[in-house]
Parts: sequence; structure tokens; C-alpha cells
Amino acid sequence: MEKELLIFFLGALAVPGFTWWLVKKTMVKIETEINKIKERQTELRETLPIDYIRSKDYGEDIREIKSMLSRIFEKLESKVDK
Repeated sequence: MEKELLIFFLGALAVPGFTWWLVKKTMVKIETEINKIKERQTELRETLPIDYIRSKDYGEDIREIKSMLSRIFEKLESKVDK
């Protein structure tokens, strides 16, 4: 009877201990992955504006270019008319 009680008691300690170890190990892996994602996010935040242009910026630039071209054509037409 005492052996069974001892085995039960050790089992009662081992199961929560193993569960705690498993949860801790899993949490460490999750934290590691989160840190990797944050590092990648920071890297992308720095490199994306260099490699790509936002469509909003592109639209503004195109409008400026069209405006400049319109002014150039107007000046050319006025010189041709003279």
C-alpha cells in the first residue's frame, strides 16, 4: 500500500512538472519566433521603401510630371505661335 501511495504521489508531482516543462519549452520557442518576426518586420520597414514605391507617392509624382509637361507644351505652343 505504501508503494502504491508513493508511486501515486510521485506521479502527481511528475505530471505537473512535465506539463510545466513542456509549456515553458513551447513558450521559449514561441518567443524566439516572435523575435524573428519582429526582426524581419524591422528589416522590411527599412528596406521596402528603398526597393518599392507606394502607389500614393507614385500618383503624386505622375501628377507633378504631367503638370510640368503641360507647362512645357504650353510654352512651346506659345513660341510656335509667335
